[in-house]
Amino acid sequence: MKKLLLILFVLVFFVGCAFNSNEDQENGDPDVNQQDPSEQEDEDKNQEMDLMFTDPVETQAANTSFEAAFENQHRAPGIITTTPLKVDVLFDNLSSPWGMDQLPSGELLITEKGGRLLLVSDEISVIESNFSNLIVAGQGGLLDVAVSHDFEQSNNVFLTMSLSRNNLTFTALMKGQLSDDLSFLNNIEVIVEATPGVNSVNHYGSRVIVDNNGNLFMSTGDRQISSNRQSVQDVSTGHGKIIHVDRDGNPIMQDKFDDNQDLRVYAYGLRNAQGLAFDYDQNILYVSDMGPRGGDEVNIVTYGDNFGWPLVSYGTEYNGALINDGLTQLENTVQPMYYWDPAIAPSGMAFYNHEYIKEWENDLFVASLVQRHLIRLKIVDGKVIGEERLLETFNDRIRDVLVLDNGYLLAISDSGVLYQISKQ
Repeated sequence: MKKLLLILFVLVFFVGCAFNSNEDQENGDPDVNQQDPSEQEDEDKNQEMDLMFTDPVETQAANTSFEAAFENQHRAPGIITTTPLKVDVLFDNLSSPWGMDQLPSGELLITEKGGRLLLVSDEISVIESNFSNLIVAGQGGLLDVAVSHDFEQSNNVFLTMSLSRNNLTFTALMKGQLSDDLSFLNNIEVIVEATPGVNSVNHYGSRVIVDNNGNLFMSTGDRQISSNRQSVQDVSTGHGKIIHVDRDGNPIMQDKFDDNQDLRVYAYGLRNAQGLAFDYDQNILYVSDMGPRGGDEVNIVTYGDNFGWPLVSYGTEYNGALINDGLTQLENTVQPMYYWDPAIAPSGMAFYNHEYIKEWENDLFVASLVQRHLIRLKIVDGKVIGEERLLETFNDRIRDVLVLDNGYLLAISDSGVLYQISKQ
């Protein structure tokens, strides 16, 4: 009996201690070692992302000594994808591919700078088309392509290209209609021209992307004429702009942010914007812009934004001269979300909104021409917290990137290769 009573006493003692311990934690007893809620939130967020940080991926010396405006605006910590990946070369016989998008039926549309529109599945076929006044010279040609969100009803696709008329060149946005068998592009019409025309074959931009409402964003460049740079700050022109129009080229915005504004102008102050990406869940538009010697940027775009070119830049002229006395910050201009120095020459972009590779969710992928790789940016609350380089071993100028419906990642290169990145 004494043994039984002793056992019962011990059990009651330990149960009581356990109860008091739990009660102390719930009531916030100061003697209990508790973690600050904000610290716990950050820890939970990091555990959820399961990030592996390294030193910054950029190891080359910068071209300038400019200081970043805030932490991780430049040379953020490196990150490493922990999911085992494999890279497949799907095709290596494309001719200067420039843009791509996926049809609802799964096939790809790929543009070639020389003027061909390709249909790509298990094989490649050329879609018959006639692009009047297309000029293929310098950085110009057949550029980007985007599939209309109502394609299954309309068969509409949108393309950007360089046009020539009366010895002047323009960046243009076209609309066309694919035949039901996807072999012809019919009813091709110009719906936007970035005016005025100039005598240049460079810095056209340009990308086109469809937003949540089926309307279009288009990017343009400054046309690389020193005397024309200030037109980027003139919101009545189409140079160095983000254009926002409906499927027929009509302006979306009705309220002007500037009295002189062409209502199709959504944002301005860009040098040569060759990348657009859209976060369809959060309704956020991203743009990449090529700086001069350094100062390549990625930005979040909102209506009326002035990204500053040529008034401010984190780069210099190609000869090393300062731009506007080396200003990097100026009132009423937007600071880059992230910038690179030395230059990477950012081109196409894609926002990863898929669960296939969980750790890539809500990441931004940026094609790099000069440094020959694909960049992954980890973005949290509108700030870059990490950067990774993919496809480095191929040493290829990456022109565009696309997230497929199944979550695979595609990239095209100037050398004509179509890469596919997926899980092992």
